[in-house]
Amino acid sequence: MRWIGWFFILLGIILLMGFGVAAGFLEGDLPLLAKVAGGAGAALVVIGLYGQREFFTQLSEDQTTGRSINAIVATALAASILVVANVAAHDAKWRWDATKNKQYTLSQQSIDLVAKLDRQVAVQAFFNKGSPEEKSFKDLVEQYAEHSTLLKVEYHDPNEEPLLAEQMKLVSDQGTVVLKSGEKEQRIEMGFDESAITNALVRVTSDKQHNICVVAGHGEMDPNDSSSPSGLGFAKDKLAAQNYSVTTVTLTASAPSPATCEVVILGAPQTEVLPEELDRLAQYVAAGGSLIAMLDPTVPAGTVNDFARYGFKPGADVVVEADPYRIVQNNPFGLIIDQSSYEAHPLTEKLKGNSILFLSRSIDVGVAVPGVEVKVLARASESSWGETDLQDPNGQVEPTPGKDLVGKVPLFAVAEVQDPSGIRTVTTVTEPLTAEGLPAAPVVPAAPTSPPPAPKAGGKVVAFGDADFASNQMFANGLNQDLLLNTVAWMVGEEAQMSIRSNEAAKGRLEMSTVGLLLMWLISVLVMPGVMVMGAIATWVYRRRL
Repeated sequence: MRWIGWFFILLGIILLMGFGVAAGFLEGDLPLLAKVAGGAGAALVVIGLYGQREFFTQLSEDQTTGRSINAIVATALAASILVVANVAAHDAKWRWDATKNKQYTLSQQSIDLVAKLDRQVAVQAFFNKGSPEEKSFKDLVEQYAEHSTLLKVEYHDPNEEPLLAEQMKLVSDQGTVVLKSGEKEQRIEMGFDESAITNALVRVTSDKQHNICVVAGHGEMDPNDSSSPSGLGFAKDKLAAQNYSVTTVTLTASAPSPATCEVVILGAPQTEVLPEELDRLAQYVAAGGSLIAMLDPTVPAGTVNDFARYGFKPGADVVVEADPYRIVQNNPFGLIIDQSSYEAHPLTEKLKGNSILFLSRSIDVGVAVPGVEVKVLARASESSWGETDLQDPNGQVEPTPGKDLVGKVPLFAVAEVQDPSGIRTVTTVTEPLTAEGLPAAPVVPAAPTSPPPAPKAGGKVVAFGDADFASNQMFANGLNQDLLLNTVAWMVGEEAQMSIRSNEAAKGRLEMSTVGLLLMWLISVLVMPGVMVMGAIATWVYRRRL
């Protein structure tokens, strides 16, 4: 009956070969029959080998033959185990992403967005069947589908369905993806990555396009500038992809209206913002508007001090970090803000990672303003301080107790308005401001050029001591983009967009020079195989001499 064992081994090998052919040539999920054949084949090989153990034992009496047989058996067992593991894992829904930036794992924003879908989204993917673009897209979109049953995906080959391709007006040779939800439609014709898919989902499922206004006229960061390091062009592009409309606005004529500007961004003005313009910003906040102020150390003092009217206390300083693990490239002015830096608040709840601020002033809680609640959102380390004198003749920067703010220096804060009557809205100050930024004497209101918006509770102001984190140069670093975009999303009430986003610019990529590629080719093709061959020859010669 020894032939039964050999029959099992032969049959198992045939089944494994059939499974291998199916896995190599069939697209998509393998048929159940192929999976069963693969598993049964591996099992039959193991059983057959075990049944012939006496035969192998007899052969092993010869030392040389025994070692060879043991090696063959071990190899066969290992191959069988690998086949079984491959069959089990072929349709597994779990995955392990070992890359540093998790480039093969959906970002938390994408997961949250899909999990919270409240309407069906139809996805029509047009790719040449079996193309690399189709395979890559399938692998990615399946991760989305794991988190919602409302995402319906269909695949079409333009070559097999030319009439449909003509109706859809396909123009891209690389493929086209069309997302539809109700009357809304978004097309992706290149760059079928996570960022493109998530942005398209946001646009087809969002009920409203939010308007963001960036103040201009005082040398502020320019949202239309995508070329210089200090521009806001990259931030504007990200906001536009998230269904926000970004425009510029001036404060010379009238106060912005919350109806037309849901969020106003004051991005590091380099000349003084006039008192009447600052007053119009205050009227906007008192009417329920949301203001993001980037008050880095280059912003003139008069503009900075005006934010005392919201309950802030901006420092006339530059934050210095002495903790070597919380600075960037040994630069004490480059601050790493990690998860432990944030105070509890809905705005910071999803920021689980590092942001980078460069050259920041302190932003603390100032004199209380009735009806306005102010809270610090992030602090530097215990070793930090707010340096007020950078002109040390000895070239040393050290904290001055009693003068500098020392330890856990506040970096940005939020003011939420419950009662707008507490916000001072005057346009002419007859006396200089006090150290807290409040008028030192009674003020005389100037006649407005147009009626200010009606007061309304719910205004928000987030004051950052730095502006570089939002600039083109640093926007893709760490969670800088999420710090700005989450702030905007919180202000407009888009909780589903408050998360960690896919950051394609930050994903790792192996880059090698021509010399490096040549060395890798030599090592992998010549050196390593050569070493193995020489080792085998040396072993054979040694054994011949025994």
